[in-house]
Amino acid sequence: TLSRADYAALYGPTTGDRIRLADTEIIIDIDAPKIIMPEGQGRTPSYMVLDTGYLSMRGLLNQRGMSIQIALRQVNISMPDTSMVTMVSSPYLITPFDFEIDIKSKDEVNPVVYVDMNLLPRLSADLDAVKLVRIVQVILILLESFDTTSLDPVVDDDGPMGITPMALDFDAAAVASHDQIARIKKTDVTEVRRKRPVDFSVLKVRSTFALSELVMKLYISPDHTIELVLKDVFLSVFQRAGDSSIETAITSLDINDSKRTPDHPSILLAKPEENSSSDKLLTVVYRTVSDKRSPYYRGNSAELLIDITRVRLYLDCIFIKNFAPLLTDFMNAWISKIIPIQEAQAAAAAATKSRGGPPSRRKSDSHLALEGTPAKRASSDGGPILPTTTTPVKKAEANPLGGMYLEFAMDSVGLYLLQPRYVKPANGDTLSEEKLDRFESSFLFNMSKFDVKITTGTKTIVKATLSAIDLIDLRQRSEKNAFKKILRTGKMFDADDMDQDPTVRLHEHLLYVTFEQDERGNSSVDVTVRNLSTIVAVDVVMDLVEIIMADV
Repeated sequence: TLSRADYAALYGPTTGDRIRLADTEIIIDIDAPKIIMPEGQGRTPSYMVLDTGYLSMRGLLNQRGMSIQIALRQVNISMPDTSMVTMVSSPYLITPFDFEIDIKSKDEVNPVVYVDMNLLPRLSADLDAVKLVRIVQVILILLESFDTTSLDPVVDDDGPMGITPMALDFDAAAVASHDQIARIKKTDVTEVRRKRPVDFSVLKVRSTFALSELVMKLYISPDHTIELVLKDVFLSVFQRAGDSSIETAITSLDINDSKRTPDHPSILLAKPEENSSSDKLLTVVYRTVSDKRSPYYRGNSAELLIDITRVRLYLDCIFIKNFAPLLTDFMNAWISKIIPIQEAQAAAAAATKSRGGPPSRRKSDSHLALEGTPAKRASSDGGPILPTTTTPVKKAEANPLGGMYLEFAMDSVGLYLLQPRYVKPANGDTLSEEKLDRFESSFLFNMSKFDVKITTGTKTIVKATLSAIDLIDLRQRSEKNAFKKILRTGKMFDADDMDQDPTVRLHEHLLYVTFEQDERGNSSVDVTVRNLSTIVAVDVVMDLVEIIMADV
């Protein structure tokens, strides 16, 4: 007898031998394509260009798995404009950035695929009213290109365009022979893997996306910009045998106004508190479950969890007035670019309708009758007679895994009303215009610990709680309201409790709302409000109304 080594040396491998495949190395370096999207039909000088940059790919494939690195360098989106003047000198809609993808897999007992994506160094965009309208224009062109109604063939009794459909002739014996050969070629390892019990806790696929910073600048005027800054954006996708989930997280969100003074540059500021247990501003988790054996199954087929820590909004009358030029430029660009497209589409639709309309997918009355829908009959005056019977609608069956569960939680949201303060010119000229010096916080409206939980399925249950509401006078020289706190929740006002931190009262809910609806449609609502108190002078109320009206 020959040993396996001697047999393999003479005749090659045989049944039961383990073969190590050779390593495969991948090297690709190419200029990625450019995608040009016109902003109008016919000859137009305006278009959008998606430049996918330079593609570099390195990879290694072997029996143990694979490792592939893909890099796109200098990816950008530009909008060359030769027809309209914009406030943004740069042609870029999104400035050049690099996009890296790392794909790895391991051939183990339970193979796992890892896909990590990273965008470097940041995503930056410069916009104005004209560019916003041009983006809308490109979207309308793309939506119109996907409209294939006019291309739908007429379907009658004989098939499309009167052609009788042909039946495909399959060789049943050949198919059976092929299946038999496939079963014979299966190895023992395949059969063992098929019979192995499924582990619902083991991860199969993990994908991540990371963006360190997103900066979008909107030009109101050449010397006035609104800047949106998002930091540390993460997106993760997980897949297991019985469930899959998508998780998103954002560390901070800031919207700045260049016209604001350095003491209050932000319009919207959202970030976690310094002593917060979480370092994320926003966390969103969406999970779907396909098997009850999943460790994440809690009686629902889908879950959506949203958690927001702290949001602060600062408003003043100057900020609202400064948006007037943006609205004017947007409407002018809309009239010159979008309305002609809409008028051309309306004219084309009217011309098509006058010719009898585009061909559509219609079936003869015999087909409608066979499908259970009564055919329309003509009345004595030539009009159709509506059917007197309808096909019964089947009631949707309940999902055995349960319905949808939604949970929304916000730690606190505050609205600050700012008052501008002006200074007179240094030269003492009383006729000169006063100069904006600073902004002062006047009033704060704050809500704390807002939670909503919604469960749908055979029953619908909604539960909402709000722990505290505070309306506070923040003016530095406010002698009219000695207590400072106009509206508050918790226990009644006390002279020794004026400076107490509102968070100590959050264990008792101010507002509690419960809504329930059973499978028969019967509903019940329960609303509870408690521990609400106010103390305020009339002059303070008049001051608050005056500030609000100035902002409006």
